[in-house]
Amino acid sequence: MKYEKLIKRIEDIAPLELAEEWDNSGVQIYTGKKEISSVMVCLEITDEVISEAEDMQADMIISHHPLFFKPVSSVDICSVQGRQTAGRYAVRLIKDDICVYSAHLTFDNADGGNNDHLAELLGITDAVKLNGKDVTAGIIGTLPETTTLGGLCAELKSTLSLDDREVTGAGDKKTMISRIVICTGSGGDLVQAAAEAGGDVLVTGDVSYHEAQLATALGLCVIDAGHWGTEKIFTKNFASRLRERCGKEPEIAESLVDINPFMV
Repeated sequence: MKYEKLIKRIEDIAPLELAEEWDNSGVQIYTGKKEISSVMVCLEITDEVISEAEDMQADMIISHHPLFFKPVSSVDICSVQGRQTAGRYAVRLIKDDICVYSAHLTFDNADGGNNDHLAELLGITDAVKLNGKDVTAGIIGTLPETTTLGGLCAELKSTLSLDDREVTGAGDKKTMISRIVICTGSGGDLVQAAAEAGGDVLVTGDVSYHEAQLATALGLCVIDAGHWGTEKIFTKNFASRLRERCGKEPEIAESLVDINPFMV
């Protein structure tokens, strides 16, 4: 498929206007390729993911997390400090002639994107965008059946294939839950908005101690299923949606690398 045509397909799924000013969704690396024959979809780029792309001779990587958030001031692939920087990855990717595109908030906020997909997995059919001051992501909806906070934690572990150490909750585990706010990734800053919207629980990742304390004071339960835990659904979901729009060309593969850094 022509490079420009593929970019159009990607942005049909995850429109750029859904990003915020601080976000960096879009083209991360373009090596000048005219044709894209193979694509690998992943949550985030790491050395292991690049090796996987090399093995399949991918022409492009589509990631959820952007390779670059801030301008790169220098690239040093030799120093200890520079070994794991985005610049080091970029040098390797350019040498491999692999283009990179990232669909970050553009897919979080998209119809059928990360938030909508987790809601779908939980059986929620009435989800709408969360409204509130400075809200950039998040949806609110009603669970198909009222459950307890403990029961919802167990359901999330099963749905997302997570273990006990990967899912924590703030609140009384016997609290009855009906209205749920979802923000995949890092959404602890939505505590106030979730409470004001009438949510019984906020499901997200990267919740801080103070955010959990605020939620408790506001009468809002919180489930922290991790940044990786709530967003690993990106790869399969995005790849499936891209296949629907592209057909048989290009070949679209899903990364099998487990990038969860919390392994102990």
